[in-house]
Amino acid sequence: MGGIGVTAAMTNEGMLVNEVTPGSPAQTAGIRSGDLLVAVDGQSILGLDQNQAAERIRGPEGSTVRITYQRQG
Repeated sequence: MGGIGVTAAMTNEGMLVNEVTPGSPAQTAGIRSGDLLVAVDGQSILGLDQNQAAERIRGPEGSTVRITYQRQG
């Protein structure tokens, strides 16, 4: 299974990105530490636990996923 290249923790508001791996798909897409992931492929991840949200984000290497995120400010 692949991933987008972030370390994140689930909160009540979504998945808070703690770290973005250099050269990862997340970095290429402009996701930064402190961003809040709130939806995957148009479906909210609010109310999911850490594993459920991560499972929606992961996929086979080379697959595409659309992430909706919020940035403070």
